[in-house]
Amino acid sequence: MEQCSYKYMMDRMKRDLISLTLTINDLTESLRSKQMIYETENKNECKTSEQKLQAEVRLSKLYEQLLRDQKKRQERIGSLNLSIKNKELAIQKRTERRQNQQRIREQAANESKDQKEVENQCKFRFQKMWGWFMKRKMERVMKQHRDNEQAFMRMRACAGNMDVREMVSKFLTKE
Repeated sequence: MEQCSYKYMMDRMKRDLISLTLTINDLTESLRSKQMIYETENKNECKTSEQKLQAEVRLSKLYEQLLRDQKKRQERIGSLNLSIKNKELAIQKRTERRQNQQRIREQAANESKDQKEVENQCKFRFQKMWGWFMKRKMERVMKQHRDNEQAFMRMRACAGNMDVREMVSKFLTKE
């Protein structure tokens, strides 16, 4: 019985061994499969992590580039606004300068016109006074020579000659 039990035990142990070997093989195969899956997943995770980091780096570089571009754009806009303000100021100054020049021209023309008017008024007054003076002088001279004039008129009436020169030359030659 002992033998039987020994045999039985051996058989059982062999079966257990086979069973355990099969289980070990299954578990080993399962472990290998799981390790491969783990390695694959680990590689994928590393790649994903690496891609994520690269994406973050690219994103940060892109963000920095975007900030630089935006800063450049703002500087450009600022310089354009400054240029526009300078041009508007230049146009305004030019307009003011033209208006001042026009105002000065008008004032000069008015002053010239006023000055000419004053000069003309002065000349007119002078001419009026001169005319009045000459009229007075003529009246005095005419008063002084009225007797001569009347005598001359009588001589002309008697002589019947109208030419004054001829009468004077006859008068001078007769003396």
